[in-house]
Amino acid sequence: MINGLYSKTRICISIKEKSRVLDLIITNNLTYIKLLFDNEKFFIEIYTKYLKQYKEILKTNTIDAHFSEPYGLLAKIYKIKNRCGLIIGIVFILLTIYISSNIVWKINIDGNSKIKNEVIVKELESAGLTLGSFIPGINYDELHNRFLLNSKNIAWISVNIEGNTANVHVREILNEEPIKENTYTNVISKYDGQIVSISIKNGKKVINVGDVVKKGDLLISGVLESQSMGIRYVHAEGEIKAYVNKQIFIKIPYETLKKSYTGKVYTENSYKIFSNIINFSLKYRNSGVLYDKIIKEEDINLFGVNNLPFKRITTKFYEYEMQRVKYTKDEVVDLAFLELRKQMDIQLCGTELISKKINSYFDENYFYIDCSLYCLEDIAQGIEIIVE
Repeated sequence: MINGLYSKTRICISIKEKSRVLDLIITNNLTYIKLLFDNEKFFIEIYTKYLKQYKEILKTNTIDAHFSEPYGLLAKIYKIKNRCGLIIGIVFILLTIYISSNIVWKINIDGNSKIKNEVIVKELESAGLTLGSFIPGINYDELHNRFLLNSKNIAWISVNIEGNTANVHVREILNEEPIKENTYTNVISKYDGQIVSISIKNGKKVINVGDVVKKGDLLISGVLESQSMGIRYVHAEGEIKAYVNKQIFIKIPYETLKKSYTGKVYTENSYKIFSNIINFSLKYRNSGVLYDKIIKEEDINLFGVNNLPFKRITTKFYEYEMQRVKYTKDEVVDLAFLELRKQMDIQLCGTELISKKINSYFDENYFYIDCSLYCLEDIAQGIEIIVE
């Protein structure tokens, strides 16, 4: 095992010179590790410290030889001994691994389905837990309380440290937030429409079936008045269905600018240490060219150690140009009706379509669609009452 540390070199000589070389080794009492040969070549493995001696003897006896690069652990160390930056980097990494047993390297989050991990991580940072946090200095009760005060969508949180990993378990507020105490509301109309049906859960009805209302008109009052109790306020609720007219207007030009990829793809690499990002180049993002970018993060594993707080960030830039495109009449019609279908899906979400009317026409530069939708929809919208 110790011999494996020493720097070694292999000498390659033609098999025709085998006898001469063996005689020289014996005559000059040369040291070698082992001898190997095949049908064409003769190999001598030696310690690199004897290389100069072999070169002189082979040159003196006009024997052609090829010398391999030194190999072995000491040879590798010798190669990098003058590369101060690399040595400092290796020492820094080893030192970081050694001293960071009390530092959070990774944060795992589970229990969330609606809220993204990135949002929870930011709220954790505001509460005092980040990558690089000193584990013995974490006050878990204070962390939990501060997090819940800052977050409106998390009902419960627990943080447990295992090794260098912070395992964060959360429970989301799945239902709508409860009505705050002393919060009162009226119900107003979201759209213009004609009332079809009224269903009141709480509050006082101020409209009737068949009434025509405008957007913002009061439908259910949260202010109740009686001779026995005087004026009191409630949280008005209800479902008010009405016939509603909705308009969709589409305008598609014959000529427009369209994104066209050039096929050129550029790559930039950066590294993330805990929460700090080190960029080695900003050449492409500051080049002035148009591009779309895709960012990929990869964990860096060193010396067989997983889950280190180091990540390699690869950013690929896909260059494109804006080119002028001209459409035929058939093409603009297809594009317009495709956009109409998209807009109708948005407008009719949660509504019942009764009828629709479509008017389309051309001019010199555009194709137009003017669509009228006649729908049945719940137009009730709660609005808070400010009580002083």
